[in-house]
Amino acid sequence: MAAIQIAKASLTKKTVNTEFLDQLLSKEFIDEALLQRIKQDKDLIHFFPCPTKKKIPSKKSSDRERNDLEYDSGRCCARVWKAEGGLGFDNIQCNSKNFVPQDKVAEVLGGFEMSEEKKGEIEDFADNYGGCYCKKHLSMHFLMPNGYWLGNVNEPRPEKPMLPAGSLKKGFTEDFKEHTWMFDENGEKVERKRKSSTKNKDKDSTKNNKKGDDGIDEDQLNEFLAWKAAEKEAQNKGTLDIDEENIIDGPEEGDFEDKEYTVDGVEYINHWLEDKKKWTILEPVHYTIIGSPDGKGGINFTDDDEKGKHEAKAEDN
Repeated sequence: MAAIQIAKASLTKKTVNTEFLDQLLSKEFIDEALLQRIKQDKDLIHFFPCPTKKKIPSKKSSDRERNDLEYDSGRCCARVWKAEGGLGFDNIQCNSKNFVPQDKVAEVLGGFEMSEEKKGEIEDFADNYGGCYCKKHLSMHFLMPNGYWLGNVNEPRPEKPMLPAGSLKKGFTEDFKEHTWMFDENGEKVERKRKSSTKNKDKDSTKNNKKGDDGIDEDQLNEFLAWKAAEKEAQNKGTLDIDEENIIDGPEEGDFEDKEYTVDGVEYINHWLEDKKKWTILEPVHYTIIGSPDGKGGINFTDDDEKGKHEAKAEDN
């Protein structure tokens, strides 16, 4: 159907069909930034149908449920990394609805430390900015060596997602680590290859902990599952305490995504515990809790054993 026909059919109903806007965007009559301005204008918002509930993820939505959702132009367009068994979902969209407008790009990026050469790129970056990022993903897109490493959820995924080492506070380097999607380009489930080394096997042979067929430490797994069960029970009873001393840089609105957390070259996951209102550090393979962030880029380990494991891994690197 031609764009003008869709417009006539839509406007007589006093609503604007989203297909009409999509065609204007595809024909480059408007860009993504202008589209967002139109949809968010308080005098125009009544022309657009309300988004269906199925497009809005709730806090209880599983990663698999979020991965099946359609693109929502009312949220940040960034694809976020959520993994299961180390393999990533490829269609999970950022939850944030706080877009950075084009006239605020320089202000947002100016708050980060960077070289004078990089500062000189801000103006051109702002001129070409599509207007669909939240503050965090806008900054990552600009500061990462090759742009935001996962791309936009409304665009084809990068087949080899390469995460640069570093952080927004410390800056990013061109030392990349490849990540793997859960499904390949043909839709086939990817079988994750487990890494092993003689050194680690020698260490494991001296331990008495039982190992399951998949190599997971059963004692640690049972301990983690027991902790989760206790946490859920406490939540239901309303008796869960909030550890206020460990509230470090709580998330912005909608920013509850797991984050890469690298210490001494060892990679972990920084995970937000909503019930306890704090960030906690997880071991990335078995998702066992090893401590909490100390606010200085390090870790407050749960015990000396976890600290020793970390030091051993750091030496291997």
